[in-house]
Amino acid sequence: MIPQKAMRIGWLSLFLLIVAAGPAFPDPIPGKMALAEARQALNHGWSTPTSNPLPGKPPAELNRPGAVFVTLLRNGRVRGCAGSFESLFPDLRQEIAHFTRVAAWQDPRYRPVGPEEAAGITIILTFPQDLEAIDSLDRYRPDRDGLVVRQSGRSGVVLPGEARTVEYAFRKCLRNAGLPPEARPQLYRFQAIQYRETK
Repeated sequence: MIPQKAMRIGWLSLFLLIVAAGPAFPDPIPGKMALAEARQALNHGWSTPTSNPLPGKPPAELNRPGAVFVTLLRNGRVRGCAGSFESLFPDLRQEIAHFTRVAAWQDPRYRPVGPEEAAGITIILTFPQDLEAIDSLDRYRPDRDGLVVRQSGRSGVVLPGEARTVEYAFRKCLRNAGLPPEARPQLYRFQAIQYRETK
């Protein structure tokens, strides 16, 4: 079930954002295993409602809560993306599967991913670290940091590496949040662990 406080945002059609500091990961996340879980959710999810829990116990490496963003690309173009800064499930396996399904079939900016597209989809997983409030864009580095803006109950986000310049990232965050160009919102930066499928 999608939380009521979630909203559509994001440079990569990110439409779920809960602006709360998520848990940092003291141990490395097994990227190959995490991507395999996302791939399984995509390949076998057409008959599985988004809110259905996965059967069985998660692997020990993923048996911990954590936040994730799932981005789906096809031919270099976005087909859907969803995620949260706040974990919604007791383990990463459920988290990854849930947001993979949401990105594939519930991103309102794109038509649902069809079964015939699955093989051509590239999955990117972004595991965000804690948000850090900053007082100036001088402290934001688009090649390394993600950016979040907040004002009047609205929020926008750009993930690390998604913007080439500070100015572009800030403008995009404002548009994603539905804020005017002259807005001066609260700024946050964050770093992330990111994994991408290779064909």
